[in-house]
Amino acid sequence: MDKAALHYAVGLLARRDYSACELAQKMQQKAIDAHSIDEVLAHCQQHGWQSDARFCQSFIRFRAQRGYGPVRISQELKQKGIDSQLSTLCFEEAEIDWFALADSVFHKKFGHKALDLKGQQKAWRFMASRGFHTDHFAHLIHQSH
Repeated sequence: MDKAALHYAVGLLARRDYSACELAQKMQQKAIDAHSIDEVLAHCQQHGWQSDARFCQSFIRFRAQRGYGPVRISQELKQKGIDSQLSTLCFEEAEIDWFALADSVFHKKFGHKALDLKGQQKAWRFMASRGFHTDHFAHLIHQSH
């Protein structure tokens, strides 16, 4: 096994969790060959240093705390190489009240004041861009007028 590659991967994982795909990309950027990458990833996973499930769970919690909804978080996980089955399982385990989060994000951005049509459209775009499903926030916009 390539000791330099292992040292690099462990150094990265010491700072934060990475998905296997992200870790592989980082090692490819350092011109580490594919065989060594596979060996290092397998070694890190066997020792519990790298886990896509753990990464997925912490990523969902982190992004939800930042005010992002399940649609956006799911897309970001896909970009980080997390398969949809694992992503779905982690969302179920997270037990996040997306309605309460949407309510909090909405009221932080728009307050409790009445919104005119233009304001409602802006709120709709904002909440959708944050990754919330329509049923998480539509009632908030309709209550605001």
